[in-house]
Amino acid sequence: MLRYLLNNKKTTQVITTTSRITCNNGIIKCRHFCINNSNNKVEDFYDAENPETQTFNWFKSKIDKKVTTYIKEETKSTVSSSLKEQENVDSKTFEKKFEYYLNLVNDDFLKEELKNASEEIQNNSPIDRANLSFTTLVRVCGKLSNEESRIKEIIKRLLSLNGINLNKINNDGESPLNIKFKLSQAHLIMRDYLLRNNSIMVEQVFKFVNSNLDRFSNEDVDSSRSSSGETYYIFIESLSSNGDISKCLELVKEMKTKQMKIDDNKVNRLICSGYSNSNQPEKALEYYHASNGSNSDDSENLVILNSILNCFSRQYKIDKMEMVYNDLMVSSKSNLKLCDYNTIQYLVEGYLKVGNVNRAIEILIEKENELMMAAGIGNTGTPITTQTFHQIFIKLGKQNRLNEMMDLFEYIMMKPGKPIVESLPIETDFDKLSEIGDGLVTTDFIPNINTINILIDSCCQCNNIDMAYHLFNTLIPKFNLQPSSETYSILEAISFKLSRTDLYKKYCSDYFHIIKKED
Repeated sequence: MLRYLLNNKKTTQVITTTSRITCNNGIIKCRHFCINNSNNKVEDFYDAENPETQTFNWFKSKIDKKVTTYIKEETKSTVSSSLKEQENVDSKTFEKKFEYYLNLVNDDFLKEELKNASEEIQNNSPIDRANLSFTTLVRVCGKLSNEESRIKEIIKRLLSLNGINLNKINNDGESPLNIKFKLSQAHLIMRDYLLRNNSIMVEQVFKFVNSNLDRFSNEDVDSSRSSSGETYYIFIESLSSNGDISKCLELVKEMKTKQMKIDDNKVNRLICSGYSNSNQPEKALEYYHASNGSNSDDSENLVILNSILNCFSRQYKIDKMEMVYNDLMVSSKSNLKLCDYNTIQYLVEGYLKVGNVNRAIEILIEKENELMMAAGIGNTGTPITTQTFHQIFIKLGKQNRLNEMMDLFEYIMMKPGKPIVESLPIETDFDKLSEIGDGLVTTDFIPNINTINILIDSCCQCNNIDMAYHLFNTLIPKFNLQPSSETYSILEAISFKLSRTDLYKKYCSDYFHIIKKED
């Protein structure tokens, strides 16, 4: 309070009075402050016995004053061109909109605020600097999640792909306002966001492209039907992966209305996958049968049927899962052989969900026999993911079937020439594995620490601590691996659970130790 009185230069008079209040316990002295100036009058007091009566009118007045001042300063510092764009916000001319966003991108004042805010957060310092006032933080935080910030991010990436330095734009050269982008660059950005499952940004790029085709090169505009079609397909794929089937159908209808060239195979795949991802496998199957006459691409059919298979597997509908696999994917009547490592994983996951571990193992043995037959004709067979093995290992561990688990590991997973897809690669795996299709497939498989951790944890599931430490002491040196913190955590937990800290101290305490008292 006193600091406010001292800092407020407009205060013309401070009147201090003391009053006496009588109560049951005696007399309480209260001091009143009255601030008089030419504009307003703010009264405040503090009661030592009743602190909840303290008011903060003076603080509210201070904040209101700072907000008003800040808005005025911000208005004065705005570039005149930006003001014109705000006044003509209803204009359809993208030149003005682009110039407005470009000015925001190069707003040095905001950049400085973000930089200072970042330093405060990283140093864990109190937020007490003048340029980090409450109103400033609200302004900065508000610009990080709205549509304006997303459009700015898109423009930054497009400018970057065209070799324009955002931190130092050379005004002597060609103006960024005259630049023409390529639709392929926008598609690259959309696919990057799609890969990271950022559906909001995929949609934002889609809107940006379709509302501003004049910003792209004439060659792309001339072939806009085919190029814009790819823009639609990427956006539909994003919606399909999130199960937003209604929007997918609306966009397909919009493409037909605009008389754009439709890729029936691609559209069928996206719609069917959309139904499956929205947990409507029956509708996906119905749509597949209705459109199957026009879909002759086996790779597209495989993706569709895998999505339906996965959905039935998630929903514990094993009968329908088997129907899709036996009748539509590997039917002997029609010589169909639509199967890949995803197919096997979805089948195994379905059987494990209903507790049918034996059938899950039979699937692996059947594929192993097919592999032996395929080897005679120079075929490597269908690969299997490490995730498929991991899930079976955990189930066998819970059932105390460790001998079967190790047989699967040694004689099937580690069989020479066995095609394996690494589901949980570590950084060094990418140097050893070759990229085939859309997965990391190798016929010279060496397990990483994630597989060894699963084997050790499976032993711990049935409290077989001796087997767990045996695998720790044999497999890690055998494959020249480095134990992870998860490895030690698994062993530490089972050691304390079974009161066998002697084993933990013998093999692990020199490398990893958590201070814990035994019960």
